[in-house]
Amino acid sequence: MVVMGAIVINIGGLGVVSIGVMVPSVMTTFEANLSVVALASSITLIIGGVAAPIVGRLLDLWSVRRILTAGAVVTTIGNLIVYFSTSVWIFNAGYFVVGLGVACLAPMVIVKLLKYWFDDKLGVATGFATLPISVVLAPLAANAIVGAHGWRGVYLTFSVLAAITCVIVQFATQQAEGHSTGDRQEATQAGDIENINLLDAYRAVLASTWFWVVTLSMAILSAGSVVLLTHMVVFGADLGLENLQSVSLLSLFGLATLPGGPVFGWMTDRFGPAVGFLIIGICVAVCFLFFLGAPAFPTLVILMVVLGLCGGGFFVVFSGHLSALLDERIFGSGIGIATMIMMVVAAAAAPIAGYVHDLTGSFNVYFAVHIALAGAVAASMVVMMRTQAKP
Repeated sequence: MVVMGAIVINIGGLGVVSIGVMVPSVMTTFEANLSVVALASSITLIIGGVAAPIVGRLLDLWSVRRILTAGAVVTTIGNLIVYFSTSVWIFNAGYFVVGLGVACLAPMVIVKLLKYWFDDKLGVATGFATLPISVVLAPLAANAIVGAHGWRGVYLTFSVLAAITCVIVQFATQQAEGHSTGDRQEATQAGDIENINLLDAYRAVLASTWFWVVTLSMAILSAGSVVLLTHMVVFGADLGLENLQSVSLLSLFGLATLPGGPVFGWMTDRFGPAVGFLIIGICVAVCFLFFLGAPAFPTLVILMVVLGLCGGGFFVVFSGHLSALLDERIFGSGIGIATMIMMVVAAAAAPIAGYVHDLTGSFNVYFAVHIALAGAVAASMVVMMRTQAKP
């Protein structure tokens, strides 16, 4: 299940994590501006965020296999639309369809599946299943394919992989499907699932104070990573770094996320998710505090590795919180709403930080605010542990 989850998540997001490689070639083919071609990735993220509550609710009502199958089929179709596109607008329309598919192949769907197989080790299982392998390998593979077969060859390859994923899902989820169906039949006989309508499910989720604490904590921490990934080159230039140095820092951040998931997954299983967010909050606050001091390159290397490790653990700790906090009957609805809120906040962070930089000439004001918010996350986790609230 863990391996299948990793395959689904990484193949689903191939077109998003590697689009930067194809952008120059697509611009040349369609004689389009960068801003128009770059819309593709934004469209996918927006659609993924908007669709998250819908997919989450379907998780409460449908089988995981059905959702993953639909996601793989739609992703295949979306990549084929991109492959056959004759204009930049059809290209972007293809990414719209890909966004719908990716929403059904998201980590929150895999977590629902893993909950049927892992109990005490759910954190570690989620950590390995959500390893962002495609972030490291996909751009390299896409670059090689572009050189040999052009950008359309990349999307044809992505279509084939998504179609293969559909087949893998059918076989890999068969046993889990029987287990989940049995659970669902028992719950249905007890009147537990069908009697919870959409409004009641959302009301139950939104009425939880700790749901909001956990969701906003995840949104705040994710926003910091998005800002770094978006503005690291500009921040590096402010510090007098060469472009290659800034890019290498981004690569280090990406590589450091790989062990972050399993490490914080183990920590979540062993000590609880509140401890995970407490440690992450403290680490993020301290690292951003160093950013205010205009650190030298060797120090930045250490800071980016630490932040990468934390970034790799965000979703693992977050899903661990929600798994323990939410009733099984409304887990899908809850994680869907939380994902949408997280993506909205994270998407807004980068332009806000950019505006601050345009206004003040540096990111220091944003860094100071983020330090305070990360500290608030850590403090809220202390309160959660002291009150022995169910995270």
